[in-house]
Amino acid sequence: MFSHRAKLYRFVAEDKQWKERGIGDIKLLRNNQTGKMRVLMRRAQVLKLCANHQITSDMKLQPNAGSEKSWVWSTLADFSEQECKAERLAVRFKSDVIAKQFKEKFEECQEMLKNQTSVKPNQDKQGHKEVKEDLLTKFKAAEGSWECDICMVRNDSDTVECAACGV
Repeated sequence: MFSHRAKLYRFVAEDKQWKERGIGDIKLLRNNQTGKMRVLMRRAQVLKLCANHQITSDMKLQPNAGSEKSWVWSTLADFSEQECKAERLAVRFKSDVIAKQFKEKFEECQEMLKNQTSVKPNQDKQGHKEVKEDLLTKFKAAEGSWECDICMVRNDSDTVECAACGV
């Protein structure tokens, strides 16, 4: 839905300052099957994740103090560091025009999510409760599986050597 080059920062509460997380293309993506939307950003050249979390309708996109090219928001579950972690993030673009486009698309995603959730309760007329899986359990490794120390690929418990590197 949106893709543009930007610089991403995260707020470190202990130091009370913003730390750079990476430079690359920040994307707002939509899953056509589930309707869920997320923010995804990979660092340029190394392609390491620096942002990976769902967009929720209760997220507040706020302007960063003193800059029209920057936006700040918080997420409860960012998966960019291979673990679920609450983060306060800021993104800065090259121009204020691109920053406004990002804000419009972000809010459009939130509006689409609000419209989806208002339709779902009417569809279930038998009174079934929708079970929401906890994100941590959804991405939890299978019991007995192991991670290769060299290539970081997760392998099944019955395999003796890594499927990717053969070690």
